Amino acid sequence: MATIIVPVGFSNGPSWNPDPDVQLGAEPDCYEIILGYGTVSLQRESFLTWVSAFADIDVHSKLELTRDRLIQTAGSMAGVLDAAAAVQRLVDTGLLVEFDPAADSMIEFLRSHRLFPTGEGLGNTRESPEYFRIGRDGNVLFHVLSEVYTLWGLSHNNKSMWDSVGEFFRGLDQDPVIPYDRAGLGSIFAAAIPLLVAGRCAYLQPL
Repeated sequence: MATIIVPVGFSNGPSWNPDPDVQLGAEPDCYEIILGYGTVSLQRESFLTWVSAFADIDVHSKLELTRDRLIQTAGSMAGVLDAAAAVQRLVDTGLLVEFDPAADSMIEFLRSHRLFPTGEGLGNTRESPEYFRIGRDGNVLFHVLSEVYTLWGLSHNNKSMWDSVGEFFRGLDQDPVIPYDRAGLGSIFAAAIPLLVAGRCAYLQPL
């Protein structure tokens, strides 16, 4: 499976200088992203590149947003002149993270980040009890497995997503047939995160 890239942090919007004696330009002073316990200030091109990482939910659903594809999207859709440099700056800052859902980098990703739910849990249905629904304002956006649904809703209570996966897996001890090990469960969860983040039903924060 290819190494994918996912946005980290929560947008805090544009920041304009409130000093009445300062003449404001056409653009805000910066765009702020909440990262960890503080904020990161981005200039326009970096911010547009970060926003571009949310742009295509269908690509995220197929786990196809690679670094190269993001560079192409930021350049063609957002008009970022040096998208490759902007992506590298965001990776270095921690506002983008790369991992392979089927490789060891998946575990490091889960160990180093927390996931916070921002969508609504809409439960399952009598017709399809095996799938659980996540959405916003009562509208269903995604159907996910029960494992993903539980981890999406509760993992923010743990130190990391990997700790959440471990706690969930330990709760399966009484199940005579467990179809995956802890890493397998982590891979299932990690593969759903890009879609949930791009759909604004969750956001990531680094430890």
